Amino acid sequence: MSGVTEFTWYGQVPSLKNGRIPVGKTTIPSKEYQEWLPEAQKVAKAAHKGDPWKGHVGLEVHTYGLMNDLDGAVQSITEMLQGVVYKNDRQVVAHGNNGKHKWSREDRHCDVKVWEVQDD
Repeated sequence: MSGVTEFTWYGQVPSLKNGRIPVGKTTIPSKEYQEWLPEAQKVAKAAHKGDPWKGHVGLEVHTYGLMNDLDGAVQSITEMLQGVVYKNDRQVVAHGNNGKHKWSREDRHCDVKVWEVQDD
């Protein structure tokens, strides 16, 4: 029996991809991302029952409202789910319909669905 975890994040998702701050020869995530991460993980942990999955998973993200960077938001969500729903983002082998819907600044949120992929 495969598992499914679903939740909604309300508000803007900061881009990990475009929100990095240079520090010497490396970069660190922006302050906005660092503040968002533990709050988003709380929401994901409340939705996911049990330990992080060890096998392959699929990921679907639907954004509603104006997200600053769709690719960056999906990357942030993928990274945020590590250690919560799955152990490592390398386990993500399937993507559902990622897409923007309803262009409104007032109703920013995204629906996230993660499911276990059954290997043959």
